[in-house]
This record gives sequence, C-alpha cells and structure tokens, in this order.
Amino acid sequence: MSQTVLIGRCDDDLIVTFPFHWAEQIKEEAEKLEWDIIDLQKENYTEEKARRCIEEYAPFLVFFSGHGEAWHTTGHQRRPVLIANKNDFLLKDKIAYVVSCYTAQYLGQVAYDNGCKAYIGYEDNFAFVYMNENPQVKFSLRAPLRPYKKQSTFILKFYLTVALLLSLIVFFFGDK
Repeated sequence: MSQTVLIGRCDDDLIVTFPFHWAEQIKEEAEKLEWDIIDLQKENYTEEKARRCIEEYAPFLVFFSGHGEAWHTTGHQRRPVLIANKNDFLLKDKIAYVVSCYTAQYLGQVAYDNGCKAYIGYEDNFAFVYMNENPQVKFSLRAPLRPYKKQSTFILKFYLTVALLLSLIVFFFGDK
C-alpha cells in the first residue's frame, strides 16, 4: 500500500483560507507517520496537476479543500478539480476527505460507487466561523455538526483525527 498523502488546497478568499491553514496539521501528522506528502497549493491546485499526482504517486489518502457543489470541488480561482462523472474514478481505492460544501450529495456517492474506499464530505454548507481576521488565530467550526460558542484549534484537531481514524478503519476493514 502506498504511504502517500495528496493535499490540494487554495486560499483564494477568506472562506477557504481556514481549511488552507488547517491542512498544515494534516501535513504534521503525516510527517510523524513518515508518510510521503504531495502538497498542491494555490495556483498549483488544478485539475491537471491533481490528476497527474494521483496517477503518478497513487496516494492512499486525498485531502482536498475548496468551494464545492454537489457534482464538484474547486481549486485555484474556483476552477473545478474533482468532477463527478468526469474524473471521480481517480479516487478509486483511495480515502478522500473533501472539505467543500455539498460534495457528499453527489460527487461522494459517485466516487464511492466507482471504488473510492471512503469519501468524507459534506452534504450541506461547511464553514469556519472566524473570531479574528487572522485565520491562524481562534476560530470555531460550523458544519453539519452543531455550532460551538467558542473553541480553539483543539476542536479542529479532534475532528481531523476522528475523520482520519474512521477513514483508516474503513480502508483496512471495509467491505469494498
């Protein structure tokens, strides 16, 4: 099994800036596990570059963040990167964690039906509620989960850890 993690992240606006910085925690955890990391940031986070990295390095875990719709997630300058019925097959035999609004409505189901080991996404809005203009300072999480009054990065680390553990369980013990 590959020990490569592919991260795709953009910071085109304030909404996607928080997951952009959150991905640093994924990199830190992957480095502790001595996994190889491919980090497509900003203008390098495009459909073509993501496809090439997936085909060349066969990562077992894909973490994408950007804006989303039911059928796609976007990268740099809101250009689609992963698109249902076009390139969702790239997620075959992979764990995908896609921090984008609505992608679990359709893209996630199509990817899973086409062999994605686990797709963690969101059927509704996914948002960080910021309490400071600096995205690396205090923020709280608002997603399909209930909003929190005031939290720190601990909450984000907790949810990231839970998502990663669930993904690994499905990957190693899933029925597909």
